[in-house]
Amino acid sequence: MDRLFVTNHSSHTLSVINPAQALLEGTISTGRNPGAMACDPPHGKLYLVNEGDNTVSIVDVKTVQVTGTISVGQTPVAIVIDEQRASAYVANEGDNSISIIRLSDDRVVDVIRLEQQPTAMALAPDGRHLMVVSRVNHSLSFVALTEGGKHDAFVAVGNHPVGIAVLRNGKKAYVTNGGGKTVSVVDLEHKSLLRTIPVKAVPYGIAVSHDGHRVYVTNAGAHQVTVLDTNDDTAIHEIPVEGLPMGISESLDGKRIYVACFGSRRVAVLDAESYATLGYYHVEKTPLCVVEA
Repeated sequence: MDRLFVTNHSSHTLSVINPAQALLEGTISTGRNPGAMACDPPHGKLYLVNEGDNTVSIVDVKTVQVTGTISVGQTPVAIVIDEQRASAYVANEGDNSISIIRLSDDRVVDVIRLEQQPTAMALAPDGRHLMVVSRVNHSLSFVALTEGGKHDAFVAVGNHPVGIAVLRNGKKAYVTNGGGKTVSVVDLEHKSLLRTIPVKAVPYGIAVSHDGHRVYVTNAGAHQVTVLDTNDDTAIHEIPVEGLPMGISESLDGKRIYVACFGSRRVAVLDAESYATLGYYHVEKTPLCVVEA
């Protein structure tokens, strides 16, 4: 049974929702200030970073219990699963590093030191690089996983970038620029800026649809979600959402869009075809990220 998981940043909890029954199943305690999440389907585990106490919580998605805690670097803000290498990468904003966790025993086995402060992160389609966004340097860097963290390329993006999503065909990445009201489109083959898309105030969260034809962007300052067409990289729709939308993801079947509404203790449920608002789930204070697993 698939569940929806929501990190409540200032409540230090994780809300668990049964979307099939539209039911809040419960709330479990995490570390301090939980944020980004990543799922490890082969092992049935969910990993979430706790920004306030420099840890990662491990959640069993079947029993919905916290089964372990991993100490990482200072102020972890992003996490990515690499199934090929059976590893998780945690971006630590407070000490400019990436902690590498071995998934077989959930131990930190290495640390990559960065030249810039990481804000968001994604695994490159070639499987050999991490793409690291830095809001301080206004850049996207390509960090080699096989050469001791060597920085192979830098791409200048917009002002105060805070999020990244990658098309499944591996051709383009999209970066939300929270201080610039824009989304940067990066050509991943040439590692260069392709174009800049204007959106509304404070673009934050970003997600790609299952078919790769759409990108969803939360605009926290405008209380809406912008839908981008990936064929020509234009904004084609705007969806009003109440309460400071932040994190966003698509359901596993691609039929729903979930939006964590940071200012309203709710998660919005949108129809991925019509973009209609189907309803809201009530959670705890300051929901930041949402994922179905």
